[in-house]
Amino acid sequence: MQATEAHEEFVKEKISELRMRLVDLTNRTALLNFRHSEKALTHIRIIDELPDFLFGAFLDGQKLTFMPLPEPDNEPHDEKTEDFQISFREATLTDEQYLEEVAVLIDKDDSFDDLAVIERNLKNRVRERLGMPPVTDLKPLSNAQWARQNDLEPKYDMPIPSAEDEKLADKHYDDYIQTLLKPKELQHKLSGLRRYITTDINETGVNTFYAAFGFLERYDSDDSSKPFFAPLVLLQLDTPVEKKTADGQVEISIEASGEDPQYNLPLAEKLKEFGLELPELDGDDTPESYMNKVERLIKKQKRWRVRRFITIGRFQFARLVMYHDLDPDRWPQHNAMDKNNIITSLIAGEKESSGNCATDDPDIYDIDTDPEVEELAPVLIMEADSSQHSAIVDAMKGNNLVI
Repeated sequence: MQATEAHEEFVKEKISELRMRLVDLTNRTALLNFRHSEKALTHIRIIDELPDFLFGAFLDGQKLTFMPLPEPDNEPHDEKTEDFQISFREATLTDEQYLEEVAVLIDKDDSFDDLAVIERNLKNRVRERLGMPPVTDLKPLSNAQWARQNDLEPKYDMPIPSAEDEKLADKHYDDYIQTLLKPKELQHKLSGLRRYITTDINETGVNTFYAAFGFLERYDSDDSSKPFFAPLVLLQLDTPVEKKTADGQVEISIEASGEDPQYNLPLAEKLKEFGLELPELDGDDTPESYMNKVERLIKKQKRWRVRRFITIGRFQFARLVMYHDLDPDRWPQHNAMDKNNIITSLIAGEKESSGNCATDDPDIYDIDTDPEVEELAPVLIMEADSSQHSAIVDAMKGNNLVI
């Protein structure tokens, strides 16, 4: 191999080596250990959606709107049962106190508030007869309980598509992304998330807003009790857009940024420690097909499993952006990194005509007597020693240098 070819090959190997050092394989990175939190303002968990439909809608350029749970009403949740409703209807026909109080209101105008109080008193008596606790003792429904009452599945593992479920058309194939948050809770989370995303873009120029489809739940050893969750498919999104509806409500919508979806590269490198080769994301892959591939890959791993989570939020991996920028396939052949004079000189030193690398020791000029120094750097604003002064002279001569 000729000296020039050996030089270029050395540069290629070094770039590849430095590129891999950008991949963080510790559990400090969210790409290997994403910590879901109900209180965090950095992400929102999705419920009751179909991964492939949501993914396809983003790729088709659709704008999707976050959907909160319905605003809870003031009626006790246990009065919505069929038994209570039957008993209440019977009481409106047979309860003497109720009938007498209603009769007084017949000739009275603007009696709606009074009627509401009479009906509430009747319901309280029905509750007592049925052995139900007083309304004052009722605990408010949790978000999960309220979701179920509204025909929503509150599990964070997404449902598996079923052709037999006739409700899918209305509940899953729409322009909304269902959350497990009430309206004010969702507004609070999204406001915080927008601040984080906007700050990241303004301060670093990097868009950290992604939708993650599917997570790998893994353990670092057979006797470990701590699971680590790593996203599988990542799709970059544009900054959320806020608008007010005709009734004064605030809606926040999102859409894909147009970047190609990507798989979790740090996870791929991490799994090599377990003798596993994470498949790359094929152009025809969907979240469902990719999750199936990963399930087949980990079938022999004790307690490992694929979780059907969808999480939308802030994923910080700026070093991974640099990793992709250093991909040789992204550079034009005529202007490859290993042929760039500045890059090659930084990595391997200058090439001399003999094929040997130049010395790394810089020239130190005689700053007191050398006329070239006087010509190129006659006056210095700040004091400088001989090596600093020599660096200024080299810079004025147009030489490439590292300080």
